[in-house]
Formats: sequence, structure tokens, C-alpha cells
Amino acid sequence: MRVQDWDVRLAECIEAVRNEPFQWGKHDCAIWAMSVRLCLRGRDVKPDWAGKYKTAKGAARHMLRMDAKNLEEAGRIILGEPIAPLLAQRGDIVLTPDPEGPSDWPEVFGVCIGRDVAVVTAEGLATHPLMAARLAWRT
Repeated sequence: MRVQDWDVRLAECIEAVRNEPFQWGKHDCAIWAMSVRLCLRGRDVKPDWAGKYKTAKGAARHMLRMDAKNLEEAGRIILGEPIAPLLAQRGDIVLTPDPEGPSDWPEVFGVCIGRDVAVVTAEGLATHPLMAARLAWRT
């Protein structure tokens, strides 16, 4: 269940990292999505991603330790069963294609901000259309 002022907190989470560039293990799609969830719910989800890896290979190894081969499986383990992305509401976590990402990471976690999804990029946050998302999870 979300905290009472979740909408204000969501706006603060977005503003806090609007221009922060992607960095494995510090500010990547999983860490940002889980930190938004923490902010909106007031409690953390397991496992803790921050500081567990520094590279794409390290992130993949971290997921394997969770028994997940990809972000979808990690999302199911951490967040439960997904919903259809078009049912996502502001603040929900989504799994969306990343047209700019490396081929071994074709999808990223993002956060629904209405008709779009906020995602972490090399330049800071960017948006992708929610309609392109494949899965979503309630926060």
C-alpha cells in the first residue's frame, strides 16, 4: 500500500534524478525503479540491488543469484505477478523495450508517469510511451 503523499513523493523522486546519468550498481533501471517503490510504499523490497555490481555482467550475475535469467524473471521474484502495462498507473513499475540499450539488455525497468514511462539513460531520465511496455507491476 502506498503512503498518503505518494504523488508528491513520486514527483520528488523524478526531480531528484532527472539529470543523473546511468551508472551500473548506483543509478540503473533496477535501482531507480526499486527506490521509487521504496519511496511510494515507505518500505524496501528485496533483494537490495545497490552496490551489488558495477557492470552489466555483474548485474546479470546478481540476477542469477536471485534465480532470474532476465529482468522479467527478477520482476516476478521481487514484485510478484505482473499486470498488463495499459493497466499501469502513475508510480507503477513497468518493463519496457530499450531501443538505445545494448542487445544483451533489450528491456529496462521504468516507472509509469501517465501515458509515458520514465527510464534511466546515459543523459538522465527519458520517456518512452507506455504503449510500448510489455509488463507492469503495482507499487
